[in-house]
Amino acid sequence: MATRAPIFAEPAKTRHSWAHVTKEALPSVLDACRMHETTLTALLNALFMVSLATRLSEAKASAFSFGTPICFRHFQKAGKSDVDCNKTSMNCYAYWPFVFEQGLIAKILLQFIDAKTNPALDINLEDAVWDVARTIREGLLAKLKQGTKNDTVGLAKFIGDWLSYFKGLSKMREHAFEVSNLGVIQGSLPEIGDGKDKWSIDGASFAQTSPSFVAA
Repeated sequence: MATRAPIFAEPAKTRHSWAHVTKEALPSVLDACRMHETTLTALLNALFMVSLATRLSEAKASAFSFGTPICFRHFQKAGKSDVDCNKTSMNCYAYWPFVFEQGLIAKILLQFIDAKTNPALDINLEDAVWDVARTIREGLLAKLKQGTKNDTVGLAKFIGDWLSYFKGLSKMREHAFEVSNLGVIQGSLPEIGDGKDKWSIDGASFAQTSPSFVAA
C-alpha cells in the first residue's frame, strides 16, 4: 500500500453545483474572448485562479497548478488501426498542466487589494486576467499541435498490473483544480434538406467527475 495519500476503494463523494449561462449572455462572453485572442476554457482557468488566490491564505497557497484534459480521440483516424471509431466508446485524453507562479499570484493579490480600495483600478486586474487567459490558450494550442507525440500517456501500455499501480501511488494530488476543454458542439441542422425529422441540440450541460486515476 502507499505510504500516504492512497486511492481508496470506496466511491468518492462528488458535489455538483450547477451554473447556468443564458444564450443571451454567452455570445458577449465569447466575443470578448475572441477580442482578447483566447477561449472560454482558458478564461475559466484564469478566473478560477483569481477566485482561489483571493480566498486562500497567500502563506499556504502562494502558487497553483492546474490541469486541462486534452481529447485525443480526434487524432484516431478511421482505418488507421484495429479500433473501429464508429463502434467504440473511448475516453482518450491526456493532461496539459500549467502553473500559476508565485510572482503572478502576488501580482493578482496586489491588484485585487488595490481594486477594492479604488474601483477605478479594476481595469488592471481585468487586463491581467485576459493576459493569463491568452497565455493558457497559447499553451493549449501548442499542446494540440504536438498531437499524440511527447506525452507520458503513451507509457500507459507498459503498466501490466493497474491495481498494483493504483495502490502504489503515494504522491499528493498535483493539481489544485481542473477545467475540462469545452470544445465546440455542432448542434445545428444540416444545410441540405428541409430539416424535417432531424434532431438538434438546444442546450448542453457539462459535469466533471472526481479524478480517481491519480494520487489522492
